Amino acid sequence: MLIQHFPLGRHRVKLSLPGFMAKTVDATVEDRTPQMININLQSDFARVLFESKPVGAQVSIDGTIIGNTPCVTPHLASGKHRLAIVHKGYLPYDEELTAQAGEERVVNINLTALPGQLSVVSIPPKARLYLNNLYRGETPFMTNSLPADVYAIRVELPGYAAQT
Repeated sequence: MLIQHFPLGRHRVKLSLPGFMAKTVDATVEDRTPQMININLQSDFARVLFESKPVGAQVSIDGTIIGNTPCVTPHLASGKHRLAIVHKGYLPYDEELTAQAGEERVVNINLTALPGQLSVVSIPPKARLYLNNLYRGETPFMTNSLPADVYAIRVELPGYAAQT
């Protein structure tokens, strides 16, 4: 922008633009010779990349869904926000997120798998149940607090073939 009739002398100039932080600079006009003053305004938003393990988790900020991981929010306003990340089969992640103007960062979340449920019934009942070769009880067997993992299940009853 060229300002043609600017008074001589020292001046304090405030520059602002929507989406950017205002900046105040000192300028001195000594004569009528045009001078160029380059000013870089800093974005008033933060840029945040959200990643998760496992991928594909839904990301919400302040209750608004922004996408599934990995995803970017390039214009997150400065200040405090409520971050929620959810994925089927995993405990939801909920935290306060503080963003600062001009910030660029990565938020990487390792989601915790929900405990599994296991129910084993045998005919006839009272078969011995082993999970990963560890005795866990007799059938019928039920649990709803099994850590997420891959298990080898074996049932044995005298007089019958073991089943794995």
